[in-house]
Amino acid sequence: MRFDAADLRRWPIDEAELAPFYDWATAEMGLCGTGDRPPLRPVAAIARLLAAARTSSSPDLRLEPFLPTLAVETRPGTTRCCTYSGDCMAGCPRQSIYSASITIERMIAEGVLCKVTAAKVLAVHSQSRTLSILWEKGEQEQVGPFDLILVAAGCLGTAQILLRTLPAVSALDMLDNPVFTFPILVTGGTVAPAEDAGYFGMTNGCITVIPKDPALPSASVQLYPAMDHLWAYFTPGGLWSALVPVGRLLRQHLVIGRLYLHSDHGSVIRMGLAANGAPRLSLRRTGGMPVGLWRSLRRALGCQGFLVPSVPLLRQKTSSHYAGTLPYGTAGVDANGRLEPGVYLCDSTVFPDSPAASPTLTIMAAAMRTAMAAQPA
Repeated sequence: MRFDAADLRRWPIDEAELAPFYDWATAEMGLCGTGDRPPLRPVAAIARLLAAARTSSSPDLRLEPFLPTLAVETRPGTTRCCTYSGDCMAGCPRQSIYSASITIERMIAEGVLCKVTAAKVLAVHSQSRTLSILWEKGEQEQVGPFDLILVAAGCLGTAQILLRTLPAVSALDMLDNPVFTFPILVTGGTVAPAEDAGYFGMTNGCITVIPKDPALPSASVQLYPAMDHLWAYFTPGGLWSALVPVGRLLRQHLVIGRLYLHSDHGSVIRMGLAANGAPRLSLRRTGGMPVGLWRSLRRALGCQGFLVPSVPLLRQKTSSHYAGTLPYGTAGVDANGRLEPGVYLCDSTVFPDSPAASPTLTIMAAAMRTAMAAQPA
């Protein structure tokens, strides 16, 4: 998803500046529902819920439902076209879902990349523009020098590199989005089997939850087909196929909602390094559900044949959307992600906060912007 003006209100960059890089990242991944790629086909229960949410009202918030623009090949006739087999969480057999390896292979073929090294980066030495790396067999080596170093190891990985790189820094904090899972019951009639023939087994729909108070950040609800995004983790493969009829029945009567909140309401996790160099994590702030939000959201989603039962929310221990370790404009990091001459940070480490919307497209767009800004004049 693209972050809007409200999401970017604390950032030194705005929608207009990010727009061309959003377009570039969209073209690189190939997002369904954009260009010539048909939109995702949701299961019938979720399609009905999205339609109902468009007319739902609440005195405290409004709902904006939409189909997700996922990195899935949906063009008919292509070799990687999604067949709606539902096997997404087990690994797509047709490679319909975009992988960064596709871009890396293309860049190698075009001569943009000349070498890919399978080693772990331990630290960046900014004065010499070299890297300390750890090979798979355990040997360490210093490599370089390089004209330009772009650090994009993900917030967890980049934090470890920075702790080994910046001698004055003993700990770094990361922001996390709180995530709550809840059921939505379909009470307005069953779905004909032919209507639900084939399905996509991950996010089928999204709803942006916008508080009436403009000072409060938006939340986001991702909608999944019942059970299918979970049972791959808990069910042996042989039993999984036997449960297909059960899954089909559940999809007619149950939708799984996952509520993502802004990092303002989330955990703060501190990372340091133990004596042996391993990361050491501690919880600095727990965060939680804002007062009144869940009650208002239950009422808004319980509309036109749907019911959100009054059951305890299941909070995930982590959302994996870490951000904000060294935000733009702090600790020497400028608005382009520059840490030292020739060294730039290119992932969610530099985000000032973490909105509730999925950050993947913004991570890619911001990284592309930084890479362009880092090129010599």
